[in-house]
Amino acid sequence: MNRKLIRISALIISIMLLLSLCANAANPPATQAGAVLLIDADTGEVLYGKNENEKMYPASTTKIMVALLALENLELDESVTATNSAISLLPPGHTNIGILNGETLTVRQLLYGLMLASAGDAANVLGERISGSVDEFVKLMNKRALELGMKNTNYMNASGAHDPLHYTTASDMALLARKAMENEVFREIVKTDAYIIPPTEQYTEERRCLNTNHLVSKKKSSKYFYKYATGIKTGFTNDAKRCLVASAEKNGITLITVVLGADVVEMQMMDFVDTTNLFEYGFANYKRPNVVSQGSIIAQSPIKSAKGENRVLLEAGASLSKLIAIDEELGEITHTETINKNIKAPISRGDVLGEAEYFVDSVSVGKIPLVATKDYAFDPIKNILGVIAAIFTSPWLYLPFVLFFVALVIIRQYNYNKRRKQRAEERRLKKEMEAEKRRAEMKKDKYVNEFLNK
Repeated sequence: MNRKLIRISALIISIMLLLSLCANAANPPATQAGAVLLIDADTGEVLYGKNENEKMYPASTTKIMVALLALENLELDESVTATNSAISLLPPGHTNIGILNGETLTVRQLLYGLMLASAGDAANVLGERISGSVDEFVKLMNKRALELGMKNTNYMNASGAHDPLHYTTASDMALLARKAMENEVFREIVKTDAYIIPPTEQYTEERRCLNTNHLVSKKKSSKYFYKYATGIKTGFTNDAKRCLVASAEKNGITLITVVLGADVVEMQMMDFVDTTNLFEYGFANYKRPNVVSQGSIIAQSPIKSAKGENRVLLEAGASLSKLIAIDEELGEITHTETINKNIKAPISRGDVLGEAEYFVDSVSVGKIPLVATKDYAFDPIKNILGVIAAIFTSPWLYLPFVLFFVALVIIRQYNYNKRRKQRAEERRLKKEMEAEKRRAEMKKDKYVNEFLNK
């Protein structure tokens, strides 16, 4: 009896623990950092935030903007020669890769030094190359920030060195991270654990750039490694504290986190701890079911001059999904189609022939291309018959006849109106003559009567 009671008690405890875990999974984790944000990378939807619009110091997460501008304005294999005016601006003690005055490196090498080793000298060298001076480059950074909608951000330098007027918000950093992660080269750089810059003419040793983001690299520490992490950038100053902008991907879901103003608590770097907990919360509580799957047949449309075919089948050229809570179901799915007019063979499989916009509960989820499901060969005989048919069904063919008929009607109407006027004029003249004749007769009778009365 006691054993049975023990088993029942154990079962009850297990169920309670399971329910507790489920309840905890549904609640956002407690975070130590001053400001945090968790978003869906694909749509920008906010999944959790704390003080996300409060102005904070970004430290070296500033270099995300530097990298973005470098990728937008320079070629990767372009050579850049460092100047003293660029490297001398770096505050003492700021992280660097020891770039020397007159040393030449490629943009690619500078980017890896910038994003992995957090090299402030690389930031200044890139900025000067883009804008002519670091000061002018900082103006460009602020201009680009406004273009991205970063309304609460102000840059004072390219390195992220502390300045009371150098600030941002978690929301603004998320906007920047989303934009930067659209770039394939940027994504490749920020997920790299180490990069070797070979010796140059001025620097005789190779530089080993280790990623300071422990989520993606075990080179410096394996304690915080997170197997789903894909980037992005760390930052630290005494005033900014520990900062981390990160990304991770799991089960088709891509998340971006921003953690600003974190501390070290009981030997734990809380920027990495908070970020991992946010990722785990996001992956545990959200799913991304397909609204439409790539390859699904969506529509059909007439096709001209195709061998053995009169209609072309159109399929989804890409998948489209929507992030929803784990316990939710997709709502009503509808879509609208915009298909090219006058589709004509030859058509190759995958050719884009239109697009479809999908809605869930009347809210737009996005657009996908509509593509041909197979090749449609050209049929010359069908094409000739189609041309002939087009000629005989073309309104232009009958235009001369229509114009002739219209002209004929106009002429006949003109002649009819002319004859009516002539007849009317003849009747008028006849009436006038008759009236004149009656007046003459009346006048004659008057004279006769006057003569007779005399």
